[in-house]
Amino acid sequence: MNARRTFLISLTVYLILAGLVSVMTPLGEAPDEADHYAYARYIALHHALPQGPEVTQGKHPPLYHTLAALAGGWTGMGLFLQPNPDVFPIRTDGPANFFIHGPEEGFPWRDGPLAFHLARLLSVLLGGATLWGAWRIGAEAFPRHPEIGLMAAAFLAGLPGYLYISGAMNNDNAVGAFGALALLIMVRIIRQGLSLHRTLALGIVFGLGLLSKVGMLSLWPLAALALIAPIWPQRHQVEAWVQAGLHVLAAWGMGLLVASPWLLRNWRLYGDPLGWGLVRQTVDLREGPVDLAVLFWLGKGLFTYFWGRFGAIGQIFLPGWAYLLAGLLSLALMTGILYFLARRPSPAPRQVFLILLLVGAPALTLAGVIRYTAIALGTDQARLMWPSIAVIGVWVGVGLAGWLEMLGLTSRLRAWTLGLGMLIAASLVALATLFLLVRPALW
Repeated sequence: MNARRTFLISLTVYLILAGLVSVMTPLGEAPDEADHYAYARYIALHHALPQGPEVTQGKHPPLYHTLAALAGGWTGMGLFLQPNPDVFPIRTDGPANFFIHGPEEGFPWRDGPLAFHLARLLSVLLGGATLWGAWRIGAEAFPRHPEIGLMAAAFLAGLPGYLYISGAMNNDNAVGAFGALALLIMVRIIRQGLSLHRTLALGIVFGLGLLSKVGMLSLWPLAALALIAPIWPQRHQVEAWVQAGLHVLAAWGMGLLVASPWLLRNWRLYGDPLGWGLVRQTVDLREGPVDLAVLFWLGKGLFTYFWGRFGAIGQIFLPGWAYLLAGLLSLALMTGILYFLARRPSPAPRQVFLILLLVGAPALTLAGVIRYTAIALGTDQARLMWPSIAVIGVWVGVGLAGWLEMLGLTSRLRAWTLGLGMLIAASLVALATLFLLVRPALW
């Protein structure tokens, strides 16, 4: 079985599972879904972006919500969500659903529910694009180990935390897809060298990612790393640095050009390009510093959301033993990563740049999350790491490849068999989570 067919199996499984999540999760019962729907609805009805804090998600760039409005605007996008008055205060023995779900949400969908499901379908497709990006990043960063990209895709395809967001109306799915594509272009620049069309393509993707979510900016500094890599052998020549610098400026300039309508609008309305004044009006502001206690809270939340935590505010947890197993698996994967890297001969400069890129992406995204944590509460959600989720999947593939080497299972057939077995096991876990935990709690 070749790599493409193996990936298509993972993609098919993902589309089935994410599709089930999108259909079976009650509408509005994923993080910020009701507010994202309100944003897309405003665009569909008014053919303009909202101003001020009334539409709370209006603080975000508009690309995802504009696509959702285009997909569902013809339905009428009526209001139908009815808040559940008994949900607060959140109790372990109380209701978990934030909204009351009636027959209007039943199939065949019409009006608002239909528009909502079309937006969720958009998310599913964007999540599939991210999956493809993870496969290609792994395959092209480690061409001698095609199993890495395949295992990255298989892991994400069955990860409950990834599937839950992929089946939700949420702009993190858009920034995940554009982040994966940007990182893939940077891998190709490092491997294949400078070219104007790759540089401009990177800038366009940067701009589209920024128009999806501001978190995309965490990947922009990596353009300098990727565009310096090809000229590194000529680093003693001034002309080489000038060439690399011009390419960096071209990538960033193209990104700013693509995003400029939104940036200029923010500057005009709110006084700065990213609209931080509006952000501060629409989030719960943090009081006090980001100390060790806050960092521990943040790390715990990112971990639990990543592996699986559900509901509108993450109020539905996996059993405690599931997180314990996930922690042990995480330690095992880190061991595998270290083993895999230690076993490689002295890397060529190009490979060093690739490793720095793959380390830098999640590191910079996490730094951005910590920076945002200094401003807002509720930032302990793994979806804020989605600009680099494809690379996180690749590191899982590297860790598994390390264990294959440790166990002497180095043939591609064995590696792909293990990858498919992991996909099947993860899929069963995801199905059990959906049918036995999430759906009963929310209906």
